[in-house]
Amino acid sequence: MGDESVFDDDVDPADGDSAVLGGVSQPRLLQVYSTEPVVVGFGGASLPDDHNLSAYREELRDLLEKHGRGELAFDLTGVSLVPSGIVGLFESLVREGVRVSVFNASREVREVFAVTQTDQRVSLHDVDVSPSSDAS
Repeated sequence: MGDESVFDDDVDPADGDSAVLGGVSQPRLLQVYSTEPVVVGFGGASLPDDHNLSAYREELRDLLEKHGRGELAFDLTGVSLVPSGIVGLFESLVREGVRVSVFNASREVREVFAVTQTDQRVSLHDVDVSPSSDAS
């Protein structure tokens, strides 16, 4: 896991930081899991309907540029529903030439992606994230 602090809740947002929108602070749910490849997620938390994910757009662009990457993976494990902003975020990244992969999208999220045809522009994958029974 990378030691990026771009999305950490422990960091006080600076002026203009995306954690502060319209004077109302929102929790920073998006976390960086890895920078090689760039993988971000929500720590298994559900997203509030009013959470503005599009505010992370610039931070994601900066993260991709910093690490010389043209692909971004989103882990949606534990996210049962997505606000419309995530569809807009994915679509805008794809329009900018970023290859977006989504892992472990719930049935409901897949339905949203199908209705909006986002599933035709992002790669959807399922991976088993359960702990191995062989672990000692």
